[in-house]
Amino acid sequence: MRENLANFRGLKFMFSLKDKIAVITGGGSGIGLASARRFVEAGATVIIACRSDSTEIAESFGASWIGADVSNPDQVKNLMDETARRHGRIDVVVNNAGWGDVGVTIADIFAYRDPSSFSRPFMRWAGCAPRQFRAAQRAGINGNQH
Repeated sequence: MRENLANFRGLKFMFSLKDKIAVITGGGSGIGLASARRFVEAGATVIIACRSDSTEIAESFGASWIGADVSNPDQVKNLMDETARRHGRIDVVVNNAGWGDVGVTIADIFAYRDPSSFSRPFMRWAGCAPRQFRAAQRAGINGNQH
């Protein structure tokens, strides 16, 4: 077990995002915050996006914060535009923002929410895809090549 844990910890050094610009939604807490910290450790410039002011949290580990409610298409557009303005491009987007409640099942969610609402976040984020595709073309990246 200890050997497996040591190998897992060793993976940390194999993960590089050197010189990448990353936007992480829901980055003010939980999985998003842990991801943001890890991305900074891996060399990325990280912008965390969430509804509550997380400037102090972001700055504590070398990231920055832009306020955005990802349920609002105008705020998502502003997030992407502002990130591109500050950094010239966006290399990585982690769409981590969401909500949950202990004991809520998928059936409960579908019973109380409009099922079409689940495709809306994807459509909002699809708006940033053209910028990423252009950046990939300029870098000579095709398909899934790294």
